[in-house]
Amino acid sequence: SYTYHTVKGDLKDSFTESGKGTANTYNGKLPSFRIDYILYSPRFTSYNFEVSSLNHSDHFPISCDLFPAGK
Repeated sequence: SYTYHTVKGDLKDSFTESGKGTANTYNGKLPSFRIDYILYSPRFTSYNFEVSSLNHSDHFPISCDLFPAGK
């Protein structure tokens, strides 16, 4: 989307770099959507992007490991 690309700019997206599947983070009755992002500097590398199945809100928690690039 326009907003995603505007906010993302030159940052990297942890899901596109190290995620698998569809990364649906919306926990609602509508079709699944990815509404949460971890954006980070290109000076880092993302590993192990995950969407948790904890059901405590309308967002599923997301996480990833970030390390300095080249390490």
